[in-house]
Amino acid sequence: MTAALRAMANNILRNEILFEYKGISFPVNPSTVEVFNGRSVKVKSAHGSNPITQDLGAKPTEIKGSGTFYCDDARERCERLAHLTRESGSGWLHCPYCVPIMAYLTCFEYKADSNKSSVSYKFELIEDCSATNPVRLFEYTQAVAGDNAFIIASREGVSVNDIMALNDYKTPFDIKEKDRVKIR
Repeated sequence: MTAALRAMANNILRNEILFEYKGISFPVNPSTVEVFNGRSVKVKSAHGSNPITQDLGAKPTEIKGSGTFYCDDARERCERLAHLTRESGSGWLHCPYCVPIMAYLTCFEYKADSNKSSVSYKFELIEDCSATNPVRLFEYTQAVAGDNAFIIASREGVSVNDIMALNDYKTPFDIKEKDRVKIR
């Protein structure tokens, strides 16, 4: 296990999930984070018949946010993050507002304010859909609204029986939002 994964596992154990992308962690979580989830559907209609709705599947998760770095190395952190928009390939995104996903950093803007000794930033990430159900090395996951053991098992590539055996839930539907669910 790499040092970054060990640090992330320790943060999860302490329920201190910091925003991190490709191993670069933010000293403080962004002040605003927007998470967009959705589905693609298409409606076809033929003259004289009822329309047919076709489910085309889930859209990639999009995450947008902003914040300010007030640390000594704020400009260097922003430069490293901005450079990631030029790198090919997706990377792990750890965010306290959603489950870990593989994502691309599509936009990173920053502006230094010499009067306040700070650097403000904005970012946009989009989920790498080709990395659906990647191998995850985490022992825990954080439940999101609407999760149950079946959804988590499917997302994490484990069995419902494993989740039930590792946790103290009476039924697969007792999982609540923000619960730390042991999966390994």
